[in-house]
Amino acid sequence: MVSGGIAGAIPALALLVGAAGAQIGMPSVEFRRVGSERIDPNFGVSFKLLPRWKIEKAGRWNDDGELATTVSLHDPQKEAFAALYCRLFRSGETRTPQEIDRLLLAGVDAKISQRVRQGLVDYRIRPKSCEPRTIGGRRALSCVEDYTEKNRNMAEHLTWVRTEVSPALFFTRMPAEKLNAFRERFNPTIESLRIP
Repeated sequence: MVSGGIAGAIPALALLVGAAGAQIGMPSVEFRRVGSERIDPNFGVSFKLLPRWKIEKAGRWNDDGELATTVSLHDPQKEAFAALYCRLFRSGETRTPQEIDRLLLAGVDAKISQRVRQGLVDYRIRPKSCEPRTIGGRRALSCVEDYTEKNRNMAEHLTWVRTEVSPALFFTRMPAEKLNAFRERFNPTIESLRIP
């Protein structure tokens, strides 16, 4: 449970897509390419890729009755697994900034529960790692979670971005010792995210 105010490669596809929408043969999603920017015109989602990065696969699926997209990204340095999840609600609700902050924090607890169910060993939030931020004018929250994989210390860096109609999540996993360098290298992609 997260308390307080807001103030390696993955071997299994099941970890890529959430349990609610895990499907074999997800419909492919085509992202338009405009320079370094990748655009999903149907969802209104866009982000910029770093040089030599590419989309490995993108699939649309049903997540509890709402359309969702998961985009797997290729790290040319092969230091980490990186992906973007986004969802588009059929209808949005008017929410205060404080309500969106609560939803962001709830996402942390939900992700911890999901990863434990998926079998990640010792999965836990790193103390004092959650940082509120703003991405593309939207409220966001970044956190680091630690876990063990094959007796190796691993880290997952997560950044949630939330609006009234769309939540998005960048999630990246790597050996813990590579976290700081990777986070600095990947942050421009996170900062470039735009959602409706």
